[in-house]
Amino acid sequence: MGNWKTVTECETSAGNPVATQQTFDGLKSYGINTVRVPVAWSNFVSDDGTYTINEELFNRVEEVINYALNDEMYVIINIHWDGGWWGMFGAEEIDAKETPIRDEAWKKYKAFWTQISERFKEYSDHLIFEGANEELSGRLNDDYQHPEKGQANQTGKLAKDANDIYKMVNEINQTFVDIVRQSGGNNAKRYLLIAGFNTDIDKTCSSLYEMPTDTISNHLMVSVHYYTPWTYVGLHKDEGY
Repeated sequence: MGNWKTVTECETSAGNPVATQQTFDGLKSYGINTVRVPVAWSNFVSDDGTYTINEELFNRVEEVINYALNDEMYVIINIHWDGGWWGMFGAEEIDAKETPIRDEAWKKYKAFWTQISERFKEYSDHLIFEGANEELSGRLNDDYQHPEKGQANQTGKLAKDANDIYKMVNEINQTFVDIVRQSGGNNAKRYLLIAGFNTDIDKTCSSLYEMPTDTISNHLMVSVHYYTPWTYVGLHKDEGY
């Protein structure tokens, strides 16, 4: 984040080649029918406070989406990590009278999903929106001014007993659904992937976690990343496992 000046640099930053139609044709040939395109939208937005997404980035995301749709696959797009700004949601107490930092986080989140929803609202049900990645958790307390610290030395004010964090997670997820549904077009009935609580299936299944209300039945799914036991699913063989 912040080190790359072109869309191509961002796309290849994790060691991947530039995606082509052949990339998706190959995935399809192996029986894969669903892919996720993780997008850090903050890499290319206006600096005038409107968070307007750069047209070049939008065009490339749409091009990659169409690669998958050309092969009749399902494709998921989301807001993915995105530079660590999620900590802005927890920068002030949840019941504080004034929350300028959180207000700015809401402005940014709403601007992103308003633009994404408008851009793709006529796409078929093979396109699925996911409101966030793994950020809806204790990471809402991250130090947004120093995202390189990750979850270390968090500066957020949301109560550590997690109740405040759950409230914020639920509010973010509900806002996501409301924005998409209100945008019209096929978004009125698009399937939406709702971010679970972090990567923990038990915490997602907590009574504190609530699925959003919706204007249509049976069109919401929950996203859970499951990393237990870490020694089996996460550690690289070069580390001795």
